[in-house]
Amino acid sequence: MDTGCLQDNPPPGLNILAHVPPIQYYISKLTQGYALRLFRLPLLSPVTKRIPSAYVPHTVKAKGKAAHVPFTRPHKYQPQFKPSKVTNLQRLSGYMEPTTERTYPFANHNAPWAADLLTPPYMGRITIKSDPPPKEEQKSLASSHNIFWNQAKSSKRTLIVYLDGSKNLTGNKQTTGYGLIGMCQGKQVFTISIKHSHKSSPFDAEMYAIAHASWKVLLYLDKNPTITKIKYYSDCSSALKSIMDGGPHAAQFASILFRIKTHELLTKHPNVKVSMEWTPGHRGVIGQSIVDKLAKKASKSRGPTLLDESTKSHVKQTLREELIRRWRERCRDTEIPTTSGIYQASKVLRPNPIPDQIMKQTPLELSGRLNQMLTGHGYHGEYYHRFNIPDNPTNCFCSGTPILQSRDHIIRDCPMYDEGRSALLTQFPRLQNPCFQLSSLFHRDRQPHLIWWLKKSGAFTKRGIPWEEIPTDPHDPGPSAIIKEAYELPD
Repeated sequence: MDTGCLQDNPPPGLNILAHVPPIQYYISKLTQGYALRLFRLPLLSPVTKRIPSAYVPHTVKAKGKAAHVPFTRPHKYQPQFKPSKVTNLQRLSGYMEPTTERTYPFANHNAPWAADLLTPPYMGRITIKSDPPPKEEQKSLASSHNIFWNQAKSSKRTLIVYLDGSKNLTGNKQTTGYGLIGMCQGKQVFTISIKHSHKSSPFDAEMYAIAHASWKVLLYLDKNPTITKIKYYSDCSSALKSIMDGGPHAAQFASILFRIKTHELLTKHPNVKVSMEWTPGHRGVIGQSIVDKLAKKASKSRGPTLLDESTKSHVKQTLREELIRRWRERCRDTEIPTTSGIYQASKVLRPNPIPDQIMKQTPLELSGRLNQMLTGHGYHGEYYHRFNIPDNPTNCFCSGTPILQSRDHIIRDCPMYDEGRSALLTQFPRLQNPCFQLSSLFHRDRQPHLIWWLKKSGAFTKRGIPWEEIPTDPHDPGPSAIIKEAYELPD
């Protein structure tokens, strides 16, 4: 990510501003994540035969519950050789637990001839709307859905299914669960609450909830063939996008189970149509509120779980959390001198490998100036004086008396940059108080106010004037209209 910072900035600060973890931590995450690929290799692969036998599935024994595995597995594992020492493959596999979820890229449902939404019996009979609308429209969507729910009470041909997954944290132990309800004519015709796993994510719970619902819907329609419309509602857009994908993704078994049951449903009942839509959670949707309580109850319940394995999405989430934890520990243990320009920003900015939306939408010229201001390494007299950069003014003559052009002076009270400062004073009335800490300005959620002031005032530019007012060569075409349009920020 291009930060626009000068090259003499300390690396720890650049890592935080660029949202790039230290290279050694990132390589460690990639190495451990690479071990996940061992669990998608075919069971007869030469590589599979060279990893410890504990990592290869044997005969599946049902321990009082159904095994949700649509594939046949080998009855016995026979390694071709017995290595005398630990190999690199064995060491790599040691990063993962033997019970980690396996995926199958050569499954029949991932074959080139496998049915999809554009082939019978799915074509024209199943629709999936997984993309959530903008946040400002979600409240009206919840209201319109409740109106539809009340109108559906009078219909004998519509079955509405609500789904939800939940995660409960108790100390260092987490448990996921899912719940689902089927409603017809305003009555609950079936209700299911399942404790899912200790090593899975809410995404996995949501996927298995949809798969479980497809099986339950098939049983219900066998007894009630008058149903012609089935509507699934979930607040997990990623699960809705993945549920019809038979490829080697997280919770692949749930996708395959859904495809099998839905195919059987549409074949048995040629008049049935299925729709799957995203609904906002915790926004007052009647059905989602009920199923949310069921999912939370399942995640907090005692007893055995549906799965004992570590799911793929849980492993990725754990690796990502471990990366952030190690990165933040390093930042906490690194002492930054109070004289450093990034000292104020280091007190409020936290390491995060995912860039926030503000930096994605802000033009590079503005985000670069913002980062230069945060680090204290930029176009101002304090930086020139500290690093002995010749032929650059170090003093500011805004009041007639030369004073050091420091970052504090530019932000707080330099009259040359008054334009736009009223917006800062509105949000931070104590800005011009010497006791006010500038670190309060540098929070991620407060940076839009700084960006607006930088745009209007031209502060921390080489010439000290706004970008639009910089004179250009008449023969130079200058910035394109697209760049100028992207430069405009909302009021």
